[in-house]
Amino acid sequence: MALVAALGAATWTGCTSDEEARLQGPQNPIAEQSFASLWLVDGCVGGGKVNFCSTETVEEVLELAIDDPSVLRFAEEEEVPKGLLSDMTHPVVQGLAAGSANVRVRARFSDAERVAELKVEVVEVDAVALPPRCAEAEAPLRVPPGKTLTFDVVPHGGGKPLDGVLPGLVRGEGVPCSGIDYSSRMACSWTAPVEGGSVELVSDVLPGFRGRLQSYGANDVVAVHAFTERVGTRALGPGTRVGPGWTVILPTATALKEGVPCESLPVRAVTATPSICTGPDGELDWDASDHREVSIKILKTGTCKLQLGAAGAATLPSTAEFAMRVVSQATVDHLARPETACEVEGATTCKNFYSSMRCENGRWRDLESCGSGVCELVGQGEAGCTSAEGCAVCRP
Repeated sequence: MALVAALGAATWTGCTSDEEARLQGPQNPIAEQSFASLWLVDGCVGGGKVNFCSTETVEEVLELAIDDPSVLRFAEEEEVPKGLLSDMTHPVVQGLAAGSANVRVRARFSDAERVAELKVEVVEVDAVALPPRCAEAEAPLRVPPGKTLTFDVVPHGGGKPLDGVLPGLVRGEGVPCSGIDYSSRMACSWTAPVEGGSVELVSDVLPGFRGRLQSYGANDVVAVHAFTERVGTRALGPGTRVGPGWTVILPTATALKEGVPCESLPVRAVTATPSICTGPDGELDWDASDHREVSIKILKTGTCKLQLGAAGAATLPSTAEFAMRVVSQATVDHLARPETACEVEGATTCKNFYSSMRCENGRWRDLESCGSGVCELVGQGEAGCTSAEGCAVCRP
C-alpha cells in the first residue's frame, strides 16, 4: 500500500547509509480515537544510476515503542478495522487524545538491525465532511432513484482534514462504510430505492452531526449544462466539421439548485433549428438514451439551437447553441490516408476535414493545413481546379 510521504522527526535527505530505515504514515494528523497504518521500509532503496544502496526487506520486528502512551497506542490485531493494512511492516496505531507522540520501531532487516522513528500528531474531531467520490460533482449527496452514491468520510479538526479510520464517525440505515483509502479514511455508499427516498446520517463521535442522503427526480433539475466546446463525433472526437447527416455527441450534465450531482439524469432536447439539426432519427423532440450526452443529427452547415431539460420534467430551463460545418458527400467519399498508394500524379485529396494531400511518386503526401477552414473536394473549373478528377481545396 503506497502511503504518502512520511511525517518524521527528521527529514531523510539521501542515501548517507545503506543501513537506514524509514517509518511512514498518513500525510495529515490523525483523528482522536481513529486507527491508522504506518509503514516500515528500507531507508535507502537501490536502483538509481548514482544509488549504490541495496533494497532490503523486514524479517522481524524486535521492538515497538511510543514515548507518550496517553496520546497514542498500538492497536491489537482484533481491534484493527476491516480493510486497514496491518502486518509486520504496517503497525497500526490508535490516537487516544490530542497531542503528539513519537513512534519507534526496531527491526531486523535482511542485512542488519535498524531503527526508525515517526512523530504522529493526534487532533480532536470537531466536524466531518462527506465529499462525493467524483471529480465533477459540486453538489450535496443526491442521486437518481436506483443508483448508488459513493462518498468519503473525512474527519476535521481545527478547520483542517484529518486522517485515520474512525468507526462510528458516520452511520445510517443501508449505508455501509467499509472502503479504506491510502490516507486511512473511510468510504461509504448508499443505493437509493427505485421509488426514491432518503436516509438520515448520524455520528457516534459528534452527537450534533446530522447528514442526509436523498434521491432526486427530473423536476428537481434546475438547469442542464451543455459542454458545446466538446461536441463532436464518437469516431473522430471533438470537432466542428462533419459529413451530411452525421450524428454528433453533445456532452451534458443536469444541475440541481445546490449544484451538479455525481450522476445526471438523461436529457430531453427540442430543436429550435429543424433544418440544421434534429434528433438521431429526425425527431424534433427527443430524450437522450445516455445520462451523460445527447445525440444530434446535423443536416447542413449552420448553428444548431436546442432547448434542454431533464427527461420527464415539466420544463426545459436551458438552451445550447453550437456551429457545425457540413462538408460535401464527395469530400467524405474521397478522404484518404497519408502514405497510402495513389494513381494520378499531382492529384489532391483531403486527409481529413482539416488538411489536404497530394499524390507524389505514387503515395499521398501532406500538402496543406486548412487552419480554421475546411478541406473540401471541388469539381473541375471550380475554385481554380483544372483536374478532371476534382481538387482538394481549403475553404474558409
